[in-house]
Amino acid sequence: MPRAKKRQDGLYQKSVTINGKRHVFYGKSQSEITRKILNFEERERNGPTFKEVADEWETNIEPTLAYTTYSRYKPCIRRAVEAFGGSYITQIDVTDMHRYITSFALSPKGNARYSSKTVKTQLGIFNMIFKYAILRGYTKDNPCAYVPIPKGLPKKARELPDDCEIKKVINGVNKPFGLFAYLILYSGLRRGEALALTYNDIDKKDGVIHVTKSLYHESNVPHIKTPKTAAGERDVLLLNCLSDVLPRTTSQNRDKPLFPNGNGEYMTAGEAKIAWRDYCRETDLKVTAHQLRHAYATILYNAGVGDKDAQTLLGHSTIAMTRDIYTHISDKQKEATRSKLNSFICSNNLQAQ
Repeated sequence: MPRAKKRQDGLYQKSVTINGKRHVFYGKSQSEITRKILNFEERERNGPTFKEVADEWETNIEPTLAYTTYSRYKPCIRRAVEAFGGSYITQIDVTDMHRYITSFALSPKGNARYSSKTVKTQLGIFNMIFKYAILRGYTKDNPCAYVPIPKGLPKKARELPDDCEIKKVINGVNKPFGLFAYLILYSGLRRGEALALTYNDIDKKDGVIHVTKSLYHESNVPHIKTPKTAAGERDVLLLNCLSDVLPRTTSQNRDKPLFPNGNGEYMTAGEAKIAWRDYCRETDLKVTAHQLRHAYATILYNAGVGDKDAQTLLGHSTIAMTRDIYTHISDKQKEATRSKLNSFICSNNLQAQ
């Protein structure tokens, strides 16, 4: 291999043809140029590193994501880069990925570190990065496609509010922020959808609530976004029990938030958090706003509303999401019935001695 030429400025320069293309390298010494050429040839053979691909993918995907979604992805991206950042994208195989996901999900003794949902999200981030790498021509294989989620991981229970908690919401409707909890209970709106409501969204004449937007927060600042799926934009039935306690819409308040801060504007993240915290302390409520949304699903289930109609009212993008909730409600009710029967049989001494 010809030696590099020394230039008048003291730097060394060398021109090399690699894969039919001419490349020029510069360095302070012959050895530095040789090292640069070898590194370049290795890069040409193996493609970019995982970190380079992940960074490129993240730069492209971030503007398309809602702030809350990106915030959920961020720790998964960080863990992925920590695990494989320095490895070439072409050299990560299914064995590497399976080993990582297994060790991420389970301790050396086989105990679960994370829930099934968390592990699926982590694997999903890897999957999206490798799909991007394939589309960009950086690699031909997606090792994530063959990696299973370890069995037996815990699933976060979707606890349903009991009758006592529901009673607290009903009795606390006139307390500060009590209408917010009451509205979610009898409309099934998501927290951000409820916070984004204006008086103009309440249509008492036609008996519906127009759900066309949602509130999210970036650095505590409130922002309005449209639903991420077509199913999210919907008209929810305005039940009489809710219509009776909602304030009247006037020409002065029609564009104002239904749940404003002290300045009559949309609540910041901190203001909404404090309002909910104070309300729960005053009413001794032990459930979340999301659990009240599922309580509304329970009302639909008990009223005999079919899963397809429930899907529309809840704004689910797929019928599977609604059926999953309905199945959970059914299972909980079966368990409650079983407990009642066992208690009755035991108290009446009806079992074999």
